[in-house]
Amino acid sequence: MHVFIVGAGYVGLVSAVGLAKLGHRVTVADVNRQRVESLAAGQSPIFEPGLQEAIVAFGEQERLCFTTELCPPADAALSIICVSTPTGADGPLSMVNVEAAVGTLLQSVDADHIIVVRSTLPLEGPDRILRLVAGREQRPSLVTNP
Repeated sequence: MHVFIVGAGYVGLVSAVGLAKLGHRVTVADVNRQRVESLAAGQSPIFEPGLQEAIVAFGEQERLCFTTELCPPADAALSIICVSTPTGADGPLSMVNVEAAVGTLLQSVDADHIIVVRSTLPLEGPDRILRLVAGREQRPSLVTNP
C-alpha cells in the first residue's frame, strides 16, 4: 500500500519508517523545505536509535520519499496527519495545522481515500474535523488515532 504522511516531525518520521519496514511505500510531506531536503539527503532532524539508518535504507529501496507537496500521490490509499497541535495563547491546543492539513487533503482525495488524524486533538477535535467534510458528496473515511 502507498501511504501518505503529512508532517515530518517525531511522530510522522517514526510512523513512516515503521510502515516502510512493514513493506509499504511511504511519502512524507512537510511544509518545511529545509527539513524535507535534509531528509531526502538521509539526514534525520531528530535522534531515535536506528532512525537515520532506516531513512537512508528505505530511501534507497524507494519505499520512503519526502516532499513539500501536500497533495497525496494518486495511488495513495491512506493519508496520516501527524502535524503539531501547539498550545494556543489562551491554553487549549490549536487545531489550525490539523484543520489546514485536512482541508488540503479534501481538495484532492475521493470517497475511497482514508484520512487518519494521528495528531493530538482536544476533546472537540473530532467534531471539528467532521464539520470540514459535512455536506460533501464525495466524503473520504475519517479516523482519529489518539
